[in-house]
Amino acid sequence: MARVSTTQAVAEEIPNALAESTALPTSGRGRQRDPVVVGTLLCVVSAVGYTATNVALRDLATHVDPYWVSCVKAMPTVAIASVMMAGRAWRGLSIRLSLRALLSLTAVGVFAQLCGNVGFQWALQIVGLALAVPITHGTMMIGGAVAGRIWLGEPVTMRAAAAMLVLMVAIVVLATGAGEANASIVLAEVAARPTWDIAKGVAVTCLAGVAYALLGVVIRRVGRGKFPISSMLFIVCMTGVISLGAATFNTIGWQGMVATNGADWGMMLLAGLLNAVAFFALSKALHLVTVVHVNLVNASQVAMAAVAGVTFFHEAWTTALSVGVGLTVIGLLVMRRR
Repeated sequence: MARVSTTQAVAEEIPNALAESTALPTSGRGRQRDPVVVGTLLCVVSAVGYTATNVALRDLATHVDPYWVSCVKAMPTVAIASVMMAGRAWRGLSIRLSLRALLSLTAVGVFAQLCGNVGFQWALQIVGLALAVPITHGTMMIGGAVAGRIWLGEPVTMRAAAAMLVLMVAIVVLATGAGEANASIVLAEVAARPTWDIAKGVAVTCLAGVAYALLGVVIRRVGRGKFPISSMLFIVCMTGVISLGAATFNTIGWQGMVATNGADWGMMLLAGLLNAVAFFALSKALHLVTVVHVNLVNASQVAMAAVAGVTFFHEAWTTALSVGVGLTVIGLLVMRRR
């Protein structure tokens, strides 16, 4: 998810996430605006929002604890989900989840936060933004298709199989450029890293994609029970705040948390706010236009991330990056086409 995140995984798995939201905006004459135009604009907002989130996260990657970054980033979404739940309760609508749904979301939420968000954040300092996003996206789509087939009985079509093959090739190509990407990061920011650390960075990036894929499968399964998206989102993100807060206390303690400077606090909260805005824009877009239309625009996140990594953080633009990003975009479009 460019931000490949818990909330994006939720948004992409629930096309009617904001069905209870307000009607389409209208023009000055009271006529309803074209939903395709509004949906496309929301797709653009989502893609830019996730890319901006990634830029903020990449800026924090080399000097702020990844558990702490992921914890603070989840806070704005918890706040927004809480307001949504309060609004539903005020209107007399249910906000309850079954015990089974609650346990499932809690378990997968911990895994997605620790292995997904934290893993992605840690990998940014190893392989960089330009490589981390396409690798995570590709792995997430492959993992989602496989897990959906195993646990939900969803078919893997020939189109999906071809897309997975393209994505696997893309991941291999991108992995071959990880050394050059890390070298460019080393020159600018950190000490030299051994080859083993670079390999771990690629592996953790893939694990983050798997974590988001499993979250998507659980969300689809729980969503069949017609539970409110606000409650599901609250549980997943609150799980992150609690588990990641505890992990942060274990790694840097209260002293490290309190010592966070104002600039880093602002950047972490900005990342969380941008992530939430992008999530709701994507959710609403899925309610207005087709999944194919949404994903056509949404796939641009991969290219945006590559450009952002090279432009803002001087990451290396290599042949492997160009080929890998191109293959990833193709694979995503083929995989997501209905």
